[in-house]
Amino acid sequence: VTLLERTTRKLKLTQEGQQFLIKARKILNELNAAEEELQKSDQGTAGLIRVDSATPFVLHVIAPLMHKFRECYPDIEIELNSNDQVIDLLQHKTDVAFRFGELNDSSLHAKLVCKSRLYIVASPDYLALKGTPTQPEELEQHDLIGFTRPTYINSWPIKVGDEYFFAQSKIKASSGETVRQLTIRGHGIARLSEFEIWKDMEEGRLIALFEDKIEH
Repeated sequence: VTLLERTTRKLKLTQEGQQFLIKARKILNELNAAEEELQKSDQGTAGLIRVDSATPFVLHVIAPLMHKFRECYPDIEIELNSNDQVIDLLQHKTDVAFRFGELNDSSLHAKLVCKSRLYIVASPDYLALKGTPTQPEELEQHDLIGFTRPTYINSWPIKVGDEYFFAQSKIKASSGETVRQLTIRGHGIARLSEFEIWKDMEEGRLIALFEDKIEH
């Protein structure tokens, strides 16, 4: 289909081109109107949103953002639920869930929101008492803090030989926040995510180990 006719002096629309232009303008007008309606509806957004995530993510990421969110959406009611284990999100009527790792076979839809580096950390008091390990093999001689489940979390991002180090922990907890508190209080060495401990490292409550050996 020819939409334009070209002469030596000018371009002009063919009959088909004129019809196409009319329809295109109509579509653009409808899109603009739809966008305006969407913006208006955003201003009146209201209702209940149930949000679920692990306790550390709720405490260290979601909670600090709540003030800004409520300024933008004052009419939205928010229910924050902390679950450190896998739950049936549909059964709990969850609208949005933040999880780490890959989504298993599911009817749910997942979208990457952020990435957080893993660190192996200990408190200054623990290192002063037990010494600072300089090689991954030395971790086996130290007090380690791990997770009750899932067990794969206890596989640390550092290798001993050709294998990733698996923490045989003397203390285990189901919550990352509990692991963090135990580590700060000098009970041992732990593997934790940057989002929950960056401030602890910045302020000297925790010290990162093996930074040049950890795989990210």
